[in-house]
Amino acid sequence: MISCRTWRTLRRGCRGIDAILVGHAHVEIPERRVVNANEVEEDVRIARLRAREHREVVAYVNQVIGSSVVGMSTAEGTFKDVPMVDLVNHVRAGTVRGVGTVGPAEFAAVGWRLVREGVPVF
Repeated sequence: MISCRTWRTLRRGCRGIDAILVGHAHVEIPERRVVNANEVEEDVRIARLRAREHREVVAYVNQVIGSSVVGMSTAEGTFKDVPMVDLVNHVRAGTVRGVGTVGPAEFAAVGWRLVREGVPVF
């Protein structure tokens, strides 16, 4: 993960960098052009360059890390307290504890999936 400070450094002081590919960020990134992935063809060269890392990230975030004997849902989590959101926040806090800083990169790196009776629960 690249920190916001690093993005600014790259943008301001590194010659030869024509683009910074960003998939997700919790800060505004000044840009001249925004393109949605479903509006352009994939660049095969870029896809090849990131293929190994992409596979690793997908495998990581799809790991089962626990199970529950009761159903949990985040469906109402945007407007009321629900146990599933509490669990996610507890896992995130435990993951970043001791890192020294808690920022978007650390939270973005937390992949989780619960399984109830063999069925993924998100």
